[in-house]
Amino acid sequence: MPHTLAGPAHAELVIKKSRFMACVQPVDDRAQAQALVAALRAEHPQAAHVCWALLAGGQSAAVDDGEPGGTA
Repeated sequence: MPHTLAGPAHAELVIKKSRFMACVQPVDDRAQAQALVAALRAEHPQAAHVCWALLAGGQSAAVDDGEPGGTA
């Protein structure tokens, strides 16, 4: 049974002066997800890392963008 999000959701958390922002939203495919990541990078040019994960249209991927302790 396929699962999808009803709509976008956002959250923010500050830990020891570091700001973590989360964005999750439904997309149709990898291209749409990558366009969303590019838009978030442009919206937050000061961000040290933009990590993302994808599960859409039968495709999956994850990028830790050099985050310490990450796997990519």
